[in-house]
Amino acid sequence: PTPTPTPVVTLNAKVQLPSFSSKATALTTGQRDWISQRVKDGRVRQVTCTAAYVSKTTAKDLALYKLRAQNACAHAKTSLSKLGRSSKTSVTTVKTTKATEVGRIYLVFKG
Repeated sequence: PTPTPTPVVTLNAKVQLPSFSSKATALTTGQRDWISQRVKDGRVRQVTCTAAYVSKTTAKDLALYKLRAQNACAHAKTSLSKLGRSSKTSVTTVKTTKATEVGRIYLVFKG
C-alpha cells in the first residue's frame, strides 16, 4: 500500500517563517513560496502571524518586526484569495525571554 502523504501543514501549530536577513522586512521569494505552499492546504482558513521581541527591544525594532509579520499575513491572505478562499488573518506580537527568538516571525495556520 502507498503511504498517506504527510500534510505540509499541521493546523494550530506554531511554525517559524524562514529567517529574514538583517533589517529586511520584505518577504524573499523563498519565504513567499513557503507561505504559499502551506496555504494551499484546503483546510487553512485563518492565519496568525506573530513577531517575537524581548523587553529590551527598541520601538524602532519592534515596528520592524511587526512589519515583517504584517507582510507575512498579507501574503497569506493574497495567496488564499488567489485560491478562491476567503480568509481571516491577524498580526500579533509576543514577548520572549530567549534572545535567539528576537525578530523571528511565527505563523499559525487554522481551519
